[in-house]
Amino acid sequence: MPKRILIHHDGGMGDILLSLPLILLIKKETPFNHVSGRYDVVCLLRNIGYLDEISSSSGILFSSLYTPFVEDLPIKFLSQFDRTFVFTSKKDPLFLKNLNKIIPLLKIITTIPPKGVRMHISEFRSMQINPDIQLPEIPHAIIPSQRLETAKNFLYRAGFDSKKLVIAIHPGSGSKRKRWQLERYFELIKILKNKYDPIFILISGPAEDDTFKDTIWEFLMNNSPGMLHVCNDELTMVAAYLSQSHIYIGNDSGVTHLASILRNNVIAIFGYTDPVLWKPLGRNVKVIRREYECSPCSDEKSKTCNEQICLSDISVDMVYKEVENLINDIRQNKPEITF
Repeated sequence: MPKRILIHHDGGMGDILLSLPLILLIKKETPFNHVSGRYDVVCLLRNIGYLDEISSSSGILFSSLYTPFVEDLPIKFLSQFDRTFVFTSKKDPLFLKNLNKIIPLLKIITTIPPKGVRMHISEFRSMQINPDIQLPEIPHAIIPSQRLETAKNFLYRAGFDSKKLVIAIHPGSGSKRKRWQLERYFELIKILKNKYDPIFILISGPAEDDTFKDTIWEFLMNNSPGMLHVCNDELTMVAAYLSQSHIYIGNDSGVTHLASILRNNVIAIFGYTDPVLWKPLGRNVKVIRREYECSPCSDEKSKTCNEQICLSDISVDMVYKEVENLINDIRQNKPEITF
């Protein structure tokens, strides 16, 4: 009889997306599987065709596992599984001990490599199951038709037609230290608007504060038409907008990882984080970063770095040249798009 597998992941969106190839491989072992993670992220992955049965990793099914007294509901729910894979950097001993009592076959996937180990995160995680494992390519996402129609209507109101170039930009990130200067994004947009007149989709969400979002709104009001602000939308809707873009530009963020698995042409601007470890998974990803003697930097060390030269020394021209290269490729492969 096929066994039931529970996959539990306590990371954010970018972290879960870097685990997605391995999660999909584990899922192939049985048709009976359940993935628990940050709820907005696992909902997104279910909605676009990657996951089936899901739950929130911080919800009622798991909360009492972090206490000495596990409630009856999680015991009853978890007892249906024969095996569990826990993706974590925290390794909470009480949580793991309680979970292991209910599901004896437990495998911990450590999500962060030890200091000094430089290999891609997806490879590091897969090696913990099998050093010779071949990770599958992430299949095409299936954007729900209703969300797709909403995204297209939103674009049409901004003047989009099938011959228009669409550029999506997420200038934020969960960490302010990972953000290329917002003013440089605006400068880049003005240059591209003057030369190519594309439709721009600027994306912001819960990770960015109100001042950041208000600055984007003010820029759009002063530089319309042809610019849209997708603000605080659900992730499945964000995926629908990204699926309609030809080029994506952003920092090291969850949205950048999402754009990459949707097979966008992605330009990812990296600062202190190490792209050897954290580069998005897509085939069409170009990382822009500046190398210094202190590169790559640790998360702790970056907190004391006042200059952040690894980001501030990335010029608008550097990013523009990469965008222009992508536009030339699109021009060759999609001659119906006008510039």
